[in-house]
Amino acid sequence: MTYTAQQAAAMLLSSASRRVGEIRADDLAKPARQSAYTIVIPLRGERALAYNTDSQAFAVWEREDIALWSRFEDENLPTGHLSLRGFLEGGFVVPDGCDELARVRAEYESARFDLGSMILTIAPTLNCNFGCSYCFQGLDKPTQRITPSVKHALLNYLETKVPNLRQLGVAWYGGEPLMDRATIFELSPQMITLCEQHNVNYTGFIVTNGYFLDRVTAEKLTKCKVTTAQVTIDGAEEWHDSRRHLTSGKPTYDRILKNLEEVLQHTTLQVVVRVNVDVTNADGIRRMMDDLSRRGLSSKRNFNVYFAPVEAITTDCNGCADDTMAKAEYGRLEAELIEYAISLGLASSQRPPKFLGTCQAVRPNGLVVVPNGDIHKCWDTVMHRELRVGTVFDAPAGKNSALHKKWMHWTPFDNPICRECKILPSCAGACAFKFVHSDQGAGEAGKLPCPSWKFNIGERLFLRAKRAQLVTSDDWDQERSPTVTATGLKTGGRHSHETVAAAARALDRAVQVHA
Repeated sequence: MTYTAQQAAAMLLSSASRRVGEIRADDLAKPARQSAYTIVIPLRGERALAYNTDSQAFAVWEREDIALWSRFEDENLPTGHLSLRGFLEGGFVVPDGCDELARVRAEYESARFDLGSMILTIAPTLNCNFGCSYCFQGLDKPTQRITPSVKHALLNYLETKVPNLRQLGVAWYGGEPLMDRATIFELSPQMITLCEQHNVNYTGFIVTNGYFLDRVTAEKLTKCKVTTAQVTIDGAEEWHDSRRHLTSGKPTYDRILKNLEEVLQHTTLQVVVRVNVDVTNADGIRRMMDDLSRRGLSSKRNFNVYFAPVEAITTDCNGCADDTMAKAEYGRLEAELIEYAISLGLASSQRPPKFLGTCQAVRPNGLVVVPNGDIHKCWDTVMHRELRVGTVFDAPAGKNSALHKKWMHWTPFDNPICRECKILPSCAGACAFKFVHSDQGAGEAGKLPCPSWKFNIGERLFLRAKRAQLVTSDDWDQERSPTVTATGLKTGGRHSHETVAAAARALDRAVQVHA
C-alpha cells in the first residue's frame, strides 16, 4: 500500500491539513511554489519519500506525483489547482509570496517565549559516584549538597512565579542527584502542593546514572510525580565498565541493569536509556542491545533506548575530542543503531522533532539551580561560577545580567546558515550553548551545532515508512536515497567552525548594541 500526493493527508504526522483552511481565498489564485522545508528522498522505481519539516507531513510519492512536483512551477499552476490539493494539504507547496521564514519564526517565538511555562532544573549536588572520563563537568566535582537556605530561597521564588504559570516542569540533575535523594523527597511535595493550590500542572524528570535507582527509590520518585528517568548505558558490559565505573574503579553495568529490570517490572516509572556513542564503544552497542533484549526489556511500554554522540562541549572534557565522531559519520551509525533497536523492540521510529533547540536555556522561565544557589541557563555551565546568570537569593536581578541577555538575544533566525536550512523548523538552531559559549568546545562534535537529523533524516524517515509497510528495504537507492551523498546534503548547507565563530561574534555585537 502506498500514499500518493493526493492522499498525503492520510500520512500526516500532525494536523498539517489545517494549512488549507489557513490560506486565504485570494492566495489560492497565486502561483504555487515548492515549500522551502520540503525534503524529497528518491527511491527506486521512480518513487520518493516526501517530508515537510514545518507541517510535519509525510508521504510516499509515486511516478505521477514526482512528475507533477518537477513541473508545476514551470506551468505556473495556481495554488488552488485541483491537482495540487494533496501537496497543499501536506504543506509541500505554498502560494507564491508566502513568507515561510516569518511564519516559522512567529511559531518558534510563541513557543520559546511562552511565559506560562517554566522549566526548572535542580541539582541537589554536583557530586557523583561515577568517574566517567568524557563527563562535560570534569572529574573534580564539588561534594557540597544544596543548603537549607538555598531550598528556602528557591521555594520563596517559586511562590512568586507559580501563580502566573500553567505548567511547571522540574528536572533533577547533578552530578548524581540520587546522592542527595532526601532533597528530592523533601522539595517535591512542597512544589507539588504549591502547584495544586494554583491549578498548575506539575511534572518531574530525573537524569541519573542508575546506580541507586532501585525499586524503593523508584516508587518514592513516582510519588513525587517524577514520571521519567534517563539512565546512561554505554555499550556492552566491558565497554560500559571501562568508561562508566565508580570513582573507585569498580564496575557498574550489572547493578544498573538489575535495577532497571526491577524498576520496570514493579513500578510505572518510564525509563529512557541514553547510549553515548564515540569511536571507542561503537562496536559494543549492538551487543548491549542484545543483552537488554535477553533480560526481557524489549517491547515494554515504559522503556526505550536512544543514542547520543559524545561531544567535547566544554573545556572540562576537551580531552575526549580525539574519540568523538564526525557529524556525518555519527549520523550514519545512529541510523543503523536505531534500526537495530527497533528490530529488537527497544525503540520506535521517531518523527523529526519540532523546534529541537528550544531547551530551557533559551526560555525566559528556564533556569538551573546548583547547590550554592547560583542560577545558570544551561546544564553545561554549572561547573563554572563565572558563567552563572544570577542567584536564587535574588532571582529577578539575574534577568539583567549580561549573560542572561545573551541567551535571550540568541536566535537561529539571525544566522544565515540556519535561516536557509531545510530542517530549521525541526532543529531551531539545536544547541544555543555552542553559539553563546563558542569558546568552550573542541573538535567538530563539540563546536558545531547541527544535530544528527541534519545528516540522517532520509534514513530515519525511510525507517518510519518501512515500519508502516509502505516501502521495503529493496526500495532504498544507495546512490540517491541517503541524506549525505557525493553531491551534498539533502537538508542544505551545514555549519562550519567559521560560520559558528562568525555567528558568535555577531551575537556579541548585537548584545552590546542592546545593552
